[in-house]
Amino acid sequence: MEAGKHYASQVVTEEEERAIAEKLPEIFREFSQERTNLLPILQRIQETFKFLSPGAMRAVAKHLGYQQAKSMVWPLFTTSLGFILQVGTR
Repeated sequence: MEAGKHYASQVVTEEEERAIAEKLPEIFREFSQERTNLLPILQRIQETFKFLSPGAMRAVAKHLGYQQAKSMVWPLFTTSLGFILQVGTR
């Protein structure tokens, strides 16, 4: 298994992904599952961890009911966030 994943010139370690995954349920409880909460949830994650990992974005998409493989929204979702929320910067 690789030591970390490169994302937007940043390495996200498996340990960081696990720490984020453990905290996400607590963050999700703060918001309803309405899709209008997409940016507030992502902003809270970024505020908490100082960056957004690919795993966190996938978890948020799943939490809000976006289907990664089937949704036409997914490419827009993942691409746009790099500009909106400065994904991968710490």
